[in-house]
Amino acid sequence: MSREIKSTVLISYVPQYSLFPCVVIGGFMVVHDLSFVDSFVDGSSVVVGVYEDGSLSKNAQSMDGAFGGEIDKNVKKTSFSGKLFETTSFISSAENCNSVAVVGLGESGRSFSNYELEKLGATAYSAAKKLDTKAVIAIDDDDISSETSPAQLLVAFGSLKKSWDFDKYKTDKKDSAKLESLCFLTTDVDDRKSNFEKYKNIADAIFLTRTVVSEPANVIYPESLSEIALKELLPLG
Repeated sequence: MSREIKSTVLISYVPQYSLFPCVVIGGFMVVHDLSFVDSFVDGSSVVVGVYEDGSLSKNAQSMDGAFGGEIDKNVKKTSFSGKLFETTSFISSAENCNSVAVVGLGESGRSFSNYELEKLGATAYSAAKKLDTKAVIAIDDDDISSETSPAQLLVAFGSLKKSWDFDKYKTDKKDSAKLESLCFLTTDVDDRKSNFEKYKNIADAIFLTRTVVSEPANVIYPESLSEIALKELLPLG
């Protein structure tokens, strides 16, 4: 079953720090494109949530209906319990979907802390990157409860932070993340895109810090650190 994208807002995520734009330059990688969409992207894999009682989340139910009921059927075939942050995956038989990853959401109706929302995003990213170059995370505020609204922004933030990879000095880079495009399914695309800007800025700062502390002393030393500070921080005031 083919489902056309009705609206997509794309954030081409290019961190300000020149050593790690959206492709591997200088040994650092983050997810190439992060976007918010209001329908499934054909030719992708999908990540959905399932509760401890075995019930599918609202978005998982929607995906299950589009994929001929295979999500519910495959979850019931496995020992997947739906415990918080548990994952499993399977190859999809749907024509427009490659693979499905399932993430445990714990008890239905539980309230997620901010830390748990970010960890959920990190878990979803880790599950998706093993499957495909493109993935849709179909977990939104309809599926998770939190005092933070919209909770999906912290899920996306957790995924973005998890995507950072330091492989500059690895001789074997086959374990590096291959996920290039990550979409988050939502009914409010424009709001998500505009409100995610502040999280992108925080991620830039985190990645800059990670870069500085990851490099050896012959790369980051007082003079080079001051040059980085002038280049990256002075424009910010």
